[in-house]
Amino acid sequence: ACSHPSGYVADNTDLCDDNTACNYNAAAVTNAACTFASTWYADEDGDGLGDSGDSQSSCTQPSGYVANSTDMCDDTTACNYDANTTTNAACVYPATWYADADGDGLGDSGDTQLACTQPSSYVVNSTDLCDDITACNYNANTTTNAACTYATTWFPDTDGDGLGAGTSTSSCAQPSGYVSTSTDLCDDNTACNYNANTTTNAACTYATTWYADADVDGVGDAGSTLSQCTQPLGYVSVSGDGCPSDGSKTSAGVCGCGVVDVDSDSDGLCDSGDNCTDLTATNFASAGNETCAYSIVQTIVEVCNGAASQSWDLDTLAGSGSWSYSVLTPLATTASESLVGNQLTIDFSPSGAGVDTLEILAQNGSVTSTLCFVVREWEYPVRTAGIQAFPASNHSAVDGSISFQFSGTYGAHVTVHFEGGATRNTVLNSLTLMGSRYSILGYTNIKGCYMPEPATFSLPSLAPAPSNVMVPCEKCY
Repeated sequence: ACSHPSGYVADNTDLCDDNTACNYNAAAVTNAACTFASTWYADEDGDGLGDSGDSQSSCTQPSGYVANSTDMCDDTTACNYDANTTTNAACVYPATWYADADGDGLGDSGDTQLACTQPSSYVVNSTDLCDDITACNYNANTTTNAACTYATTWFPDTDGDGLGAGTSTSSCAQPSGYVSTSTDLCDDNTACNYNANTTTNAACTYATTWYADADVDGVGDAGSTLSQCTQPLGYVSVSGDGCPSDGSKTSAGVCGCGVVDVDSDSDGLCDSGDNCTDLTATNFASAGNETCAYSIVQTIVEVCNGAASQSWDLDTLAGSGSWSYSVLTPLATTASESLVGNQLTIDFSPSGAGVDTLEILAQNGSVTSTLCFVVREWEYPVRTAGIQAFPASNHSAVDGSISFQFSGTYGAHVTVHFEGGATRNTVLNSLTLMGSRYSILGYTNIKGCYMPEPATFSLPSLAPAPSNVMVPCEKCY
């Protein structure tokens, strides 16, 4: 150039003008050839030999690095790593060793460990097919190599049919009397269908209890049995014969074994020992088994106080047969009885009204009956006060009345008898009438007892006389 360019000089003697060189220095006037960074190799074991696989480039030697890359084993995990030796050899690493429990030189591929040297009872071979000391074919003294075989479950074959059943055992070899199948449905030598010489397979069947049937009625005697696989002659499978010697009965019934049941009145007693089989008797079904008793024949006798005596022929009440009679319960209050043979007379002498009962015992051999007479003596309607009259409003109005007070009405109306035959029933002891004169002859109560006027005594008067009553009117014109 004609002029001096920037960054240029006229001197061309510079020996190192490369700024990547290790000795490059723009400010120095020292002139030397360029030196560049060297490759250094890791020397982890300090044997002066570096690892070619672990390097760095540097102008100066880094700590732990050397310029040599010929170290054949610089791996601290290697079996032959040794920082204090200069012996140079390729790295050797731990080997896989296999357990040789049976010492046959063949190892178990399922039981390993890594080690630089061979562990005790381990080998480098992993081809042992059976290294299990519990196996049936395990043998430490043989090199025969085969897969492990284990104990088999065996089942008793007591009948020798090749089929087992029951409590099992486990062993490598088949025990005598045992088989490997457990499908025998009947291996019980007490069973009816047990047969050691057949392969027929069926569930066990056992002996049945059979009951003696001496009377051949199909029901056996529970007290006489046999246990057999097949039915013995004269035996059946059903028990419960209560009459084992009576072919017509399986229970004693009401008359017992050997006797035909006859219970005509269905009372649970055999007729031969039943004291009453007559269905018309009141006690034919009695648990006490008494002789027959018959229904009470009841006669209701209703009379007015002091009525005349009455008589009855008791044979007409007791029924056919030859009967005798006696008084069981006499009359005690308002009447008295008289019994002669079959003739009964009751005297209703005036002794007051009321209810009484007479019981007569009728007997015909062993047959008895009770004749009951219920005697009811009724009171007469008796006026306990005078007759009161109340006026009618006029001569044609039916609004007058007469009023009475009675005993012996039994809470009901009283029929008033008028001269001429007319009768009227009281309402609340009163009669509603027109204004007029009335002649009253007497009164009848609801029990039919008639009391003539004057009706002020307990019994009818022997000299009856009408009572005349005037019902006035307020305006009689």
